[in-house]
Amino acid sequence: MKARAVEKAKAASQAAPRGAVAAGDAPSEKAKRAEDAAAMKARAVEKAKAASQAAPRGAVAAGEAPASSNGVAPLAGTAAGAMLLAGAGTFVIRRRSAARANG
Repeated sequence: MKARAVEKAKAASQAAPRGAVAAGDAPSEKAKRAEDAAAMKARAVEKAKAASQAAPRGAVAAGEAPASSNGVAPLAGTAAGAMLLAGAGTFVIRRRSAARANG
């Protein structure tokens, strides 16, 4: 019985390989891309884990209180933007009216 089992094992190992890579063919381009994508994803996960374990940098992440705003800076920025827009509009209107007058 042992001899028969050994013969079966030898026959199975000597059987013709099935499939591309088992038969000695190179892996397909699609398989290579899939492996590369999986490796890149694994590296990205490792990088993200390392970054999350690093010391926090910057204001709120480091435990500082967020800056309080009294509303003056946004209001001044809005007013300056409105003035610039009004000045540009005036320039365009004057230019068009001058072009009409000159024919």
